[in-house]
Parts: sequence; C-alpha cells; structure tokens
Amino acid sequence: MKQKKEKTIFSEIDYKNYIPFSKIKDIVKDGDMILAGHAEGYCHSDSAMDPHYYLEVIRIVEESDEDYEKRLENDKMFEDRRKIIRYERYLELKKNLIYEI
Repeated sequence: MKQKKEKTIFSEIDYKNYIPFSKIKDIVKDGDMILAGHAEGYCHSDSAMDPHYYLEVIRIVEESDEDYEKRLENDKMFEDRRKIIRYERYLELKKNLIYEI
C-alpha cells in the first residue's frame, strides 16, 4: 500500500528581509502546510548560523510508483538481514548452551 509523505514544494531563506507571501500565492493549495518564521543566529566553537527569515510550503503527497517499489525492496532486504542475524544469534546461543552443559 502506498504511503503518504511530505514534499517540500517551496523553500526560501533570506538573511536580511522578510519573505513576501506573493512568492507563494500561486503555489499554495488547500491542505498545504506553510512554515514561516525567523531563526535566531548562534555561534559555538564548532558551528555558527546567521539570523534569517524562512518560508517553506509542504504538501502531503502519495509516494510515486518508483518510491513504492524501492521501499518494498528495502523492506525485503532488511527482513532478510534480520533473519540472518536471528539465525546467527541462535547458533551462538546453542553453542554456548552446549559448552555450559
């Protein structure tokens, strides 16, 4: 069964000015999520970020056929790997049990 996922339709960061709504008014549809705000800057010994304004439009979409097939392949691969790991643990426990008896 195909899953729904979030897809970023629009994303912009501006370090000096507000981002006007006019940039997204033709893009936005019912049900879209709009994330907008201001992020404070910070400076640490190993990282830093300048203060900035951000605007993002996120839409919930159904995954594509390609993504669906890829996810099923990954699920099968992980399940096969889990079976191998369980069997290896079983053999290890069996070996340890024999030595203890």
